[in-house]
Amino acid sequence: MVVMAAAATPNTDPLEPTPLPRAEVVHANVESVECSALVVNLFEGVTTPGGATGAVDRALDGAISELIASGDVTGKLGKVAVLYPRGAIPARRVLVVGLGAREKLSAESVRRAAASSARRALELGATSVHTIAHGAGSGSLGMAAATQATLEGSLLAGYAFRGWKVGDGNKRLEQVTLIEGDESRLGQAQAGLVVARAVAAGVGRARDLVNRPPNHANPRHVAEVARRVAATSGLTCEVGDREWLEREHMGALLAVASGTRNEPAFIVLQHNAERNDLPTVVLVGKGVTFDSGGLSLKSRDGMIPMKGDMAGAAAVIGVMEAAAALNVDLRLVALCPCVENMPDGASYRPSDVVIASNGVSIEILSTDAEGRLALAEALAYARRFDPAAVIDIATLTGSSTVALGAG
Repeated sequence: MVVMAAAATPNTDPLEPTPLPRAEVVHANVESVECSALVVNLFEGVTTPGGATGAVDRALDGAISELIASGDVTGKLGKVAVLYPRGAIPARRVLVVGLGAREKLSAESVRRAAASSARRALELGATSVHTIAHGAGSGSLGMAAATQATLEGSLLAGYAFRGWKVGDGNKRLEQVTLIEGDESRLGQAQAGLVVARAVAAGVGRARDLVNRPPNHANPRHVAEVARRVAATSGLTCEVGDREWLEREHMGALLAVASGTRNEPAFIVLQHNAERNDLPTVVLVGKGVTFDSGGLSLKSRDGMIPMKGDMAGAAAVIGVMEAAAALNVDLRLVALCPCVENMPDGASYRPSDVVIASNGVSIEILSTDAEGRLALAEALAYARRFDPAAVIDIATLTGSSTVALGAG
């Protein structure tokens, strides 16, 4: 099957991230805000809403309470009910999103609830959302954590990779505003906003890399993005090419790269590179920009999603961008072995033996196990930084679902 596209070139600079909605925190009473979509919340089992939701309920003459009594609003996590105030308050729409059981509230459940309400607002034609901080009142989250989670969910729900699409006519979420009525908590809310912006930008960067097609997001492109991130974030960046890999004796990674015309790239990003007084954490991200399986060729359906086999490297680059923005008090090192795994007359074969940079010999049983070869070289390279911890992020094998009892 061939999917036809309307544009021959991407509609944005491929080195620039997809724009996310703007975000801000304002001091205001929730029932007095003029907006196109106002988001409040409800826990499961609540019969009389309190806090900001209660204030809106009273302003609407008990409309939310009536929906609760009728069973139309239950507080189930992510479920969204829509009310139209018809002038009772300045908001054009009120969205009541469920937070689930109070005792199970977490930052993740808040992110999910916020994302659900933002998507629903967009479906209704709203391009901006005003929301309270979910879980900061009667919930167990502090104001900063609640603000961060609420804005992360809302901002990332507004992410939309356009790629080569033109004239799709879809509206985009442009603005997310968090409302806080207690002036004494504004400082905490602003702190949460700063973190949410950085995290959302890093996640957006990772999504962009994964979404790009493999004929564009090859190892060279990933390296160019890493260089751009470093230049704008104050990170240091080094990229090793094939000759560098040969000097480093990275036979395992070179074996994977043997069957492709797209040159490999070994990316080293560092935050606080000169701070030897800080604990060092190494992040390793698998960067197989397309995995055909090599000579151990994948099936047609198994090959289609393999542009995403570099999601580990994408995530690590996004983490480094966020860490730099937040000036995390660690020395962070990101290692991304980027390579394409293709079948060719020069490809490595099952039964080959390759030698990794640490001198360990590896017998190849399947060329579709390329990820562990790339990661082995990065993990061996990580030792020179004497790290306090190494975090390995990778898309590995579908057999993991069997190993973990999920298959």
